[in-house]
Amino acid sequence: MEAEIAHMNRALNMLKFKCWYYEQAIKDGSEDRLKELIPDHLPEEIRKAYENAHC
Repeated sequence: MEAEIAHMNRALNMLKFKCWYYEQAIKDGSEDRLKELIPDHLPEEIRKAYENAHC
């Protein structure tokens, strides 16, 4: 059960990151700026979600 929870938390973190990413891309009109931010220059909360989704 703990492994399943960990898997679900990774999926949730990926969804948080993707929601943020595409909201920003829509505001910017492209993904260009965002691609330069990944992974080291993301806002801290989003960076943590990104890192947790990729562990």
